[in-house]
Amino acid sequence: MRTWLGHLGKTAALCLVPASFFYIHSQLFPPPAVHAFYGDPDYGYLLNSLLIVCGLAPAHIDHPGTLLQLLGALVIRLKYFWGHPGGADIVSAVLLAPYEYLRLISEVMIAILAGAALLFGLGLNRLGYSLLVAMIAQSAPLWLPDAWIYSVHVSPEILIPVVGFGVAYLLLRIRCLNHCSNKEAAILGALLGAGLALKMNMLPLLIFVLVPSERRSRLIAIAAVPCAFVVSTIPIWPRYGALFDWLERITTHQATYGTGNAGWFPAVSVLASNFALLIQENPAFFYLLILLPIVAAASHLKRSSDRRLLVCCWVALIVLFSMVMKQVATRYLLPSTAVWAVLVPLIMSQNRYPGRHVLRAITVLILAAAIFTGGKKMVISRYSSLQEERQILDFFRELEPYRDCARIYGAGVPYVEFALHLGNLAAFETFAGRLQELYPDTIFYENFPEQFRSFGQGFSRKKVEEIMGRKKCEIVVARPSLAEHSHTLLLGSTVIQLKESPLPFQLETILIRGQLGLYRIAKFNSKWKGVFDEGI
Repeated sequence: MRTWLGHLGKTAALCLVPASFFYIHSQLFPPPAVHAFYGDPDYGYLLNSLLIVCGLAPAHIDHPGTLLQLLGALVIRLKYFWGHPGGADIVSAVLLAPYEYLRLISEVMIAILAGAALLFGLGLNRLGYSLLVAMIAQSAPLWLPDAWIYSVHVSPEILIPVVGFGVAYLLLRIRCLNHCSNKEAAILGALLGAGLALKMNMLPLLIFVLVPSERRSRLIAIAAVPCAFVVSTIPIWPRYGALFDWLERITTHQATYGTGNAGWFPAVSVLASNFALLIQENPAFFYLLILLPIVAAASHLKRSSDRRLLVCCWVALIVLFSMVMKQVATRYLLPSTAVWAVLVPLIMSQNRYPGRHVLRAITVLILAAAIFTGGKKMVISRYSSLQEERQILDFFRELEPYRDCARIYGAGVPYVEFALHLGNLAAFETFAGRLQELYPDTIFYENFPEQFRSFGQGFSRKKVEEIMGRKKCEIVVARPSLAEHSHTLLLGSTVIQLKESPLPFQLETILIRGQLGLYRIAKFNSKWKGVFDEGI
C-alpha cells in the first residue's frame, strides 16, 4: 500500500511542471480581437495544413515545419468532422472561423508538450534520478523566455522541446545502462530526423548519433536520421529542390533569411550586436555555459561514455549558437532544451566532487531566476494583451458608425482579413478565389512595395477608386505610422529606418486608439503610381 501511494505521490509531483504548461497557455493565448496580429506565422501554418487536407503539397517549406503541418491537417479534419456535419465545406469552414481551428491546434500542441514532459520525468525517475532532478529537467523549456511566448503560437517552436525530451531520455538511458540496443539507436535517429522535419536549427543535435559506444548502434542511428526525415516530409517531396535551394541561400549569404552579400557570416560589428542581444534576452543560457563546464571538470567524469556525452553536448551548443549568431532570434536557441535536459541530470547526479552542494545550489538558483524572468514576462505580456484587447474593442465600437463605408486595410491591423491575407501568401495564394468570395471587396495597401492588393490579385489606383466609389464613404484602417510616414524594419538586432514613400491618398484623422488609427480619405493622389498601375 505504501509503495503504491509513493508511486502515486511521485507521479503527482511530476505532473506539476506539465500542468504549468497548460496554465501558461491559458494565460497567454490571446482573445480573437488580438489574435489577428498572429498572421505570421500562425495563419501561414493553418493554411498550409489546409493545403494538405485538400491533397496538395504545402507551399511553406523553409523550416520545413512539415510535421506541424501534418498535425494541423489532422486537427482540422477531426474538428470539421465533429463540428460541421452537413454544413459548409471544409475550406470555407476554416477560412470563416480560423481562430477556432488555430486555438484547437495550439491546445493539442501544448497537450503533446505536457505529455512529453510527464513521460520524460517518469522515465528519469525510473532510471534512478531523484524526484527533484527529474522535475528540474522537466522544466528545461521554461529556461528560455521565448518558449513561454511561443507556447501560444502555431509554429514548430513549441514542438521542438517534445523531440528534445525524447532525445534527452534516450541519451540518459544509454548512459545509465552503459549500453545502446539497436531499437534505442533506431529511435534516437528517428527522433533526430523528425526534429529536422520540424525545424532545421535542430541540425546541431545530430552529433548525438555518436553517443552510443557500439559501432553498430551508431550506424543504425545515422541511417535512421534520413529515413525519418524523408518519411516525415512526405507532403513536400515535390518541393525538395526549393527546400535545398533555401538552405543553400541562408548558408552562403551574410544577412538573415538568405539575403545580403555572399559569405558565411556577417560583419564582426553585426555579430557583436547579435551576441549582446542574445545575452540580454537569455542570460541563463550563458550562465550555464560558464557554470556547467566548471561542474563537469570538478566531478571528474571517469567513464569514457560520460566524457563523450559531455563533449557531444558542448559541440551541439557551440554549433547551435554559431548558427543563431548569424540568423539571430532567441527562439532559435530552443533546441538547446534537449542539451540542458541531459546536462543538468548528468551533473547534479554526480556525488564525488568538492563543493558540489554550492555548485548545485548555484545551478538551481540560475534556473529559478530564468523561470522567474519568463514568468515576469508572461505577466507583462498578459497585462499588455488585456490592455491591447480593450483598446481594440474600443476601436471597434467607435468604428461602428462607419461599418457601411468602403475600407482599405493597412499592414499589421488586427483584422482576420489581413491575417488570412498573410496566411494565403504563405500558401502561394491557393485560396485566393475562395477568400474573395467569403470576404468580397477587401483591399490592402502595402508600402513595400507600393501597391493595392486583395486576395491573390493586385489593383491599380483607378480600380481601387472604382471599388471605393460604390459606397457612400471611404476610410482607411491602419497603424498611425502609415500616416506619419514612419516605417522601420528589424533584421536580427539591427533596426533599419525605411525611406518615406508618398501615399496614394490624402488622409484625415478620425481617431487613434493605441496602435490603430481610423482615417477618412480626403482624396486620392492622381500622380501616385503603384506596382499594378500602367507604366510601372
